[in-house]
Amino acid sequence: MRISPKDFALATSLLALPFFACSSDDSGDSINNAQGPFAIESSSSQAASSSNAQIQSSSDMQILNSSDAQAANSSDATQSSSSAVSLATHKPGDSCGKMETWYGDAEVYQINTQCDDGSETSGFWYSESDSDFGGASRVLWPIELFDYSPYNGLDNIIDYCHGLCGTYELAKGNLDRDPYIKLSFNIGGFSEEKAATIVDASAWEGICIAYSVENDAALELDLGTTGNASVNNDLPSKKLAKSAEGSVLNIPWNEFIQSDSSSNFTGVEASKKIASIKFLVQGADKTNGHFNIMSIGPYNGNCKILK
Repeated sequence: MRISPKDFALATSLLALPFFACSSDDSGDSINNAQGPFAIESSSSQAASSSNAQIQSSSDMQILNSSDAQAANSSDATQSSSSAVSLATHKPGDSCGKMETWYGDAEVYQINTQCDDGSETSGFWYSESDSDFGGASRVLWPIELFDYSPYNGLDNIIDYCHGLCGTYELAKGNLDRDPYIKLSFNIGGFSEEKAATIVDASAWEGICIAYSVENDAALELDLGTTGNASVNNDLPSKKLAKSAEGSVLNIPWNEFIQSDSSSNFTGVEASKKIASIKFLVQGADKTNGHFNIMSIGPYNGNCKILK
């Protein structure tokens, strides 16, 4: 039995945070309860700037606090687009082919990981924050989300930014560590048990990425709930130096390492049982900044900065 895109979207919505629509005016903020799966508010905060556009401050700024299981795009929206991806699937236990490099200006909203498990839920960007663990960090999108729901996603954000861009606001709240946000995609998709599918992506040989970010960030290799627990949640990662103008990196699997220097578990081993790729921004309380993920692909996949 394979999970359909709509079942996937519905399942993730059940785990998401409550939805609030907020509007601000000169007399103060008014908050109206509304039906929906995500926490979205309007804000007059400074909007994110991307490499191709100056993003203005606006009361239409969209704020998304998302849970760990929240998908940012739906297959329904993508399949109706002329730029829909023809996904390559694989059988459990087989090694995946090399992913196709994703470019934010190509009007493609689903990354072809060459690893989809048949559910057609792989390769969609989604946002995560520390809110489930007591933090209050959030991502602010630069423009109004287009009918944001489990059946529509971040397509118009990607078109606007020529990548996935926004503003992060890190807030510690009651968190017992530094606050964070993550931008992620699942490599194999979601299984019918609603868990991220574990795949062998070693054929990618590593990751290329073109990005901009105003604070140091990192790429994490997520192993799924069971796999993460087996390494005490010390996931192999690679530091991404802050770069407001943009940077391109080619990172072989062996450069993804754990924070525990005594461990020899690297990205080489992680790539053979991986669930997702995560762009992590973590820092001190009240750290704010802009990010844009412009392209991502396999090692030597010709990632490039987009204008």
